[in-house]
Amino acid sequence: MPSHQPVHVPDCDPLYLGIHRCDTGMGALFVIQGEIDPDTAPQLRGALQRCLRDGHRHIDVDLSRVTFCDSFGLHVFLDVSRGAAEVGGHLRLHRPNPIVARLLTLTGTGALLLGLPARPPPVPVSVTAAPRQAAHFPTNAPSDGPTNGCGNPTANRVPVGRAGSAAAALFPARWGQWGSGRRG
Repeated sequence: MPSHQPVHVPDCDPLYLGIHRCDTGMGALFVIQGEIDPDTAPQLRGALQRCLRDGHRHIDVDLSRVTFCDSFGLHVFLDVSRGAAEVGGHLRLHRPNPIVARLLTLTGTGALLLGLPARPPPVPVSVTAAPRQAAHFPTNAPSDGPTNGCGNPTANRVPVGRAGSAAAALFPARWGQWGSGRRG
């Protein structure tokens, strides 16, 4: 017969995490409620590690009621998963909400923690790229004048803020007030 060990957590206190544990034979099911962050991760770590110390090798964690989980929570799950694997067990996460699922996807830990098959590495594709064409940016400097080390002309540039500059051409409606030196 499974034993239930609920941990009552007041709804109004964000520093506590709702943790409900149900022992089933050689494993345990945890239902977590609330936010897993730097303040609550130690509480979660303690509950999961206590389960391993109690002799439960297989731990299942229902995350459907978790509203937030950051890298602190992920670190707890990875550490406890490693501890369970060392004694021949596993930690599996179930029903993650989109926030937690995104965290697992971005970090590549979904295969380990969700028990999904690992994706094979992508097959390299040989692509022959066409030679890149150099971009041509018009300037108001002669092409045969002095250049900087990259070949860009340096002589006869129109400074920004003067009539006829690139800014005046891009923003003609506003240029009257900006180009005159007035602010506003």
